[in-house]
Amino acid sequence: MSEIRWRTLDLDAMDEEKRQEWLQTLAPLQAAIFGETARVQLASYLFRDQASRNRLRLFYADRTLVGYQGVHLFETRSRQGEAIAVLRAEAGLLRPYRRHHLTPRLLWAEAVRYKLRHPGRRLLYLSVYVHPSSYRLAWDCSRAIYPGPGPAIPSDLAELREQLVDYFALVRPDVARPLVLDSGWVVQDSQADRDFWAACPHPAVRRFLALNPDYARGLGLLTLIPLHWRNLAWGLWALLANRWRGDASGR
Repeated sequence: MSEIRWRTLDLDAMDEEKRQEWLQTLAPLQAAIFGETARVQLASYLFRDQASRNRLRLFYADRTLVGYQGVHLFETRSRQGEAIAVLRAEAGLLRPYRRHHLTPRLLWAEAVRYKLRHPGRRLLYLSVYVHPSSYRLAWDCSRAIYPGPGPAIPSDLAELREQLVDYFALVRPDVARPLVLDSGWVVQDSQADRDFWAACPHPAVRRFLALNPDYARGLGLLTLIPLHWRNLAWGLWALLANRWRGDASGR
């Protein structure tokens, strides 16, 4: 497979004309990965005026655009008045390029950048994972992840998670399943892909499917990852270990 290269753009520095140019560039890729509905929604995800920092990473193979990732930083306060920061992201990669731990790198770099500038401030990553491959990657790169393999989410984080659901106006289609949210983004898997994930024994995949069995209908799994230094160190180790192994597990 061709070597994957990337470039990172400052979305905050783009005027409206440049924004529209990049949306037109990304539209066919977005539709190929997630379907037509997600193509229409892309602008609202990439250009988040509520965020204090917005970055876009583009992935290329032989000068062909094969994926993208948007990363956004939000600064707010908890209901108790604590200053907190939240990273959010959206990403899409064509299937042959999903195996190489590409997307955690920008998230890790943005998290470290923020922690160095605000060492005492709580930093969280909030995601709504729409595919088992994405959740598995987060699981592999996190020491603490909720839901995850460890203990239940601490009460203070559970309260913050609920606050952030309201803050970002996330939609729960079924109150009986509070971790399942409506995203509208459906990875365009083949039947062979769906069969692969249904049979995959990895514990992250089994957990994802148990909590969100209807992901193929555009439902996502609400996931919170505290980005403290221990978790960031674990993430760096996981990325380096993957590079040393040349790991291309998954589909």
